[in-house]
Amino acid sequence: MSYAGIQMFMGNLNKLINCNDIPTINNPEIMCERPQFQLLYEELGSMVQTLFIDEHQNLHDVVKLNDLKRRFIEAAEEAQYIVDLFVSSVHFRNTRRSFKSVVGL
Repeated sequence: MSYAGIQMFMGNLNKLINCNDIPTINNPEIMCERPQFQLLYEELGSMVQTLFIDEHQNLHDVVKLNDLKRRFIEAAEEAQYIVDLFVSSVHFRNTRRSFKSVVGL
């Protein structure tokens, strides 16, 4: 995941937090988790500011910063994976319920 990938993930989190007009997102299970998505969004934003935007001059700091960036990106990838799994499972359960009601199971 690159800086652009993190920005895209943050954009998706923002949609999960603020969009009520998308049926997949406007779901009680997802809405219940919005405070957690908001917290993750805020923390990611803070880390992005520190790691990618703020200026760092000291060479020793730059070496540490590069290691922190790598670890941050790995953590962001894992967070994205977990959020994607959660949203997919909610969508799957709802699709399955809709199918059962149509078929009459």
